[in-house]
Amino acid sequence: MIRHLAPVAVLAAAILWTPWPFGSVVPWAAALAAAAGPAALAVGLFSGARLRSLRPALVPAAALGVLALLGVAQSLAWPAGLVSAISPEHAHLAAEAGAALDPPAGASGAGAGAPAAAVPDRTPLSVAPSVTRRTAVLMASFGAALLAAALAGRKRLGRRVLGVSVVAVALAQILYGAPRWFARSLTLWGVPVPGSDRLRGTFINPNHFALLLEMALAITLAWGWWSLVRARRTASLERKIALVAPPMLVWLTLFVALAMSGSRAGLSAAAVGAGVEGLSLALAPARGSRRRRARLLARAAVVMAAVLAVGVVAVLGTGGAAGFARFARTSAHDLATLDRIEATGSALELWRSFRWTGTGLGTFLEAFPLVQPAEVGLTWWHLHSDPLEVLVTGGVVGALALLIGVAAVALGLARRLGRLRRCEEQATVAAGLGTLVSVGLHEMVDFGLTMPANALVCAVILGAALVAEPPRRSTG
Repeated sequence: MIRHLAPVAVLAAAILWTPWPFGSVVPWAAALAAAAGPAALAVGLFSGARLRSLRPALVPAAALGVLALLGVAQSLAWPAGLVSAISPEHAHLAAEAGAALDPPAGASGAGAGAPAAAVPDRTPLSVAPSVTRRTAVLMASFGAALLAAALAGRKRLGRRVLGVSVVAVALAQILYGAPRWFARSLTLWGVPVPGSDRLRGTFINPNHFALLLEMALAITLAWGWWSLVRARRTASLERKIALVAPPMLVWLTLFVALAMSGSRAGLSAAAVGAGVEGLSLALAPARGSRRRRARLLARAAVVMAAVLAVGVVAVLGTGGAAGFARFARTSAHDLATLDRIEATGSALELWRSFRWTGTGLGTFLEAFPLVQPAEVGLTWWHLHSDPLEVLVTGGVVGALALLIGVAAVALGLARRLGRLRRCEEQATVAAGLGTLVSVGLHEMVDFGLTMPANALVCAVILGAALVAEPPRRSTG
């Protein structure tokens, strides 16, 4: 038992730590987050875990591995002829850089008669190889975290510890951020940050904080379902309340905080994710009669509607109405929306220039100025769409790897849910589906997974859900 808990302890510690240093986006914290997955996997394998336990997570982990290998390949210098054939724009940029650093003899400025610069003998397939190498390391580490979570999630205790860790760190982030939100503080860990009327925890961007809350909400909803099923089996009213009240209160707290974050994408994605999670539980195989399960689902829907109504009232009563008000202010003609639409069009133009292998994983900041329109100001560290950024920086190869990985997770969870009959395991897999849908929808219009803390939590939730199995002898 102790040996089994070794990878659980490593992953739980990483989950509880990584959100605090600005979502682990700073280099030293990102390095620690990158070490967590491989360390947990190594500890799990050393403790004697069976390799067949990893089978359900192999394809999505392999997809992340392909992205990591792609990043390594992009960062290497390749023969000029090969680069010209695969990515002519990389060869063109290398020639321009060579001409700027070592102008041909007799060339003066941009004279029409100046001789053309020669393409360097070897050229990388990334506009910033060092950045791409760091991104490749993160991709590999998250693949290792997915596999480590598959080892840690083989038993109920491991899954419970990981789930409690996600919910606990989300609540701790709320406890840290709420007083500063009420005080309209302009610092975070003593560092000046842009003022905001939105709750952000220790994340500089409130939308990234919202993504962490969405994943915690999916786990709490599954916990609530499990509690309702267990409460139905006891005649004691005190026991029923003790089972159902905690997940209701936690879900309410997380929902209020999500609304206070003001994340329109977060609220919308969380709502759809909760709907998918509830639908998956409704369609899961039933141990009892269908009529009894239908009554339980109806009761759960009524409870959730009541909790949601209380949540809305709580948001309005605590001054968080600005989060809902941002929906009313959303317009296709506001400046932020117009900038994002312009940036998306420019990003697609950039992709067409680096179609197959991309500009280099993680290099959007360095590559976007090549096509950035003058009217789209500011510095764009990331595109407001993680999948589209992968297409731009990883090309068709990277986008295909991402698509295969996501599809493998979705199919794996759906298949597992279709053959499970134990309530706790059904709830675990449903939480994985809710997380996948919520995060996927949110990241279509945001870049919260570029925060190592969020990416690590997502990988752990999905890895544990993919292997959920009931104990051989269980009454739960």
